[in-house]
Amino acid sequence: MLDASDLQAIAAALAPLQLPADIVFKIGIALGLLVRARTPAPAPVSSRTLLRRAALERATRFLQEELGHGPVAATKIEALAEKRGIGVELEDAKAQLGVIASRANSSKGGAHAVTYSLPAAT
Repeated sequence: MLDASDLQAIAAALAPLQLPADIVFKIGIALGLLVRARTPAPAPVSSRTLLRRAALERATRFLQEELGHGPVAATKIEALAEKRGIGVELEDAKAQLGVIASRANSSKGGAHAVTYSLPAAT
């Protein structure tokens, strides 16, 4: 029969293996000892960071919806974004998605209109 010092030695030997919590639990149960998995506490996140993340996710979804069917005039995207309350996070969302800005000749003559599009899926 194992005494407390033996069980502590086994628990200490298991710690460096960084086994998944369910495996450590099963080993602990098999040994008659519940070994707690040590997981670090998540780092605290400020409400400001959470709001920025939410705004970026919203802007990203907006671009995916609007550009999902093909290129769209940049002026239209920017106007729609403003109308939906999407501000400076639009630039970050464009960078995150790899949005492509292109210039193309308009059908009415040499004016160049900027369009946004999503990169081709690979």
